[in-house]
Amino acid sequence: MCGRYILVQKVESIEKRFNLTAPEGFDWKPLYSIFLGQMALVITSEYPRFLDLMQFGLTPFWAKSQCSYK
Repeated sequence: MCGRYILVQKVESIEKRFNLTAPEGFDWKPLYSIFLGQMALVITSEYPRFLDLMQFGLTPFWAKSQCSYK
């Protein structure tokens, strides 16, 4: 897993590209460095027509804490 990535597209571009909808009042600003523990845009298999925010990263099953980056 990489440690960082970028997402510089505007929400409108993502909505159009993936034919989905962002929630009303969804506030997203393009980011040039999304790192572990930070909130990031996702499209889930459970709701593939909606954008959501989730914490970027992976918590191994053996970890004691959900997030040790804070």
